[in-house]
Amino acid sequence: MVQLIDLVKSGKVVDLVLFFLETSGEYSQIQLTKKVGLAKATAVKWLRLMVNAKILQIRKIGPTNLYTINSDHRLVKIIKELNNEK
Repeated sequence: MVQLIDLVKSGKVVDLVLFFLETSGEYSQIQLTKKVGLAKATAVKWLRLMVNAKILQIRKIGPTNLYTINSDHRLVKIIKELNNEK
């Protein structure tokens, strides 16, 4: 299991969480790579880790994976709180 500190260290997880907090809805991997500015390989890696850590929820429609934020996750709550303090 991935430690939360390892996820946060990269910054990519925080960028993805902030994107989801600023928007609502479900996004495919392709949409996320374009909107957050990640390379495909980077997106695949971090999305998989975030799903495994239960930060993101996944819904499959055919070959497409749609991702949404798990707003009940403690890391999401912390990032949301820190972002609101700006």
